Amino acid sequence: MDVNVKLPPDFERRISAAVVKAALIAALVFGVLTSIRNGLSIGVDDSDMDGWRRSGVAVHTDHKTGLQYLAAPGGGITPHLDKSGRPMHAGAM
Repeated sequence: MDVNVKLPPDFERRISAAVVKAALIAALVFGVLTSIRNGLSIGVDDSDMDGWRRSGVAVHTDHKTGLQYLAAPGGGITPHLDKSGRPMHAGAM
């Protein structure tokens, strides 16, 4: 069974233009939301310089012991210590 579908001559151009337009809109929305988040310092803690230069340090919790560890983006992990040098437990911040 052959099905012949006639497409308008400029169909590919219109589809390409629509895809490019959607990609540009998505990039614009992402950029605006990122700028707002960083400008308002949403999600920034005292280990970050500001909303644009983040430390990248992540807190991981051992769910068996409740102890917390700090992981650096380039590798390495260390216990999360409180002011007196004792290991931090989940929920004890």
